[in-house]
Amino acid sequence: MTAAPDTEAHRKIRSRLADRVAAPDREPRATEARVALTLRLLGGLNVEEIARAFLVPEPTIAQRIVRAKRTLGDAGVPFELPPTAELGVRLSSVLEVIYLIFNEGYAATAGDDWLRPGLCEDALRLGRACHARAPTAADTDWPRIVALYGGLAALEPTPVVELNRAVAVSMADGAAAGLELVDKLAAEPLLRGYHLLPSVRGELLRRLGRREEAAEQFERAAEITRNERERALLLARARACRAA
Repeated sequence: MTAAPDTEAHRKIRSRLADRVAAPDREPRATEARVALTLRLLGGLNVEEIARAFLVPEPTIAQRIVRAKRTLGDAGVPFELPPTAELGVRLSSVLEVIYLIFNEGYAATAGDDWLRPGLCEDALRLGRACHARAPTAADTDWPRIVALYGGLAALEPTPVVELNRAVAVSMADGAAAGLELVDKLAAEPLLRGYHLLPSVRGELLRRLGRREEAAEQFERAAEITRNERERALLLARARACRAA
């Protein structure tokens, strides 16, 4: 993805596009389609990357994007900032877009590079990075993060949110508590091809001293991921577990 110009005018255009495309809709599927369209137009993510974010097949996401484009075109939606009264309603969709752009930048879906700094920088500029203030993981208020993920899970009970919550729990209450939650997700169909599930499980097992099991999980994650750098790291962790 080529970095977009970072002038004030371009920042305003991107913000307006995000607000307009992420307009509220009572149908969850329609909201997902608009978020997907925003990721495509604003974030520059391709269909494969967006499909991974939503844990759905690529043709499904492609169809949703086409329908969202058609809906906006048929409705004659103007390219302008929405009324102030509507900003709060749209905020959750805009934040979801920023979150998913950052996720792709932090852990690329495929390719030789694990990170995509340009996407991370775009997401941080859009979100102003107001939530990342702890200098290290140890300084993070993990109980508060657990509580926030609990609130998010109540609003959006998805397996990815639950996996993220399990990681936060492991940092707040220990690896055993996190592993208990992760194990409950093992049979979740949507996470069957999600490499971060065995990756997280491997890390928690490693922290508990169950190194052979951890190595098996890291190897499983390495089989699933399509990112070469991440695969190499996961295999190195598996070897380190077996060598210890």
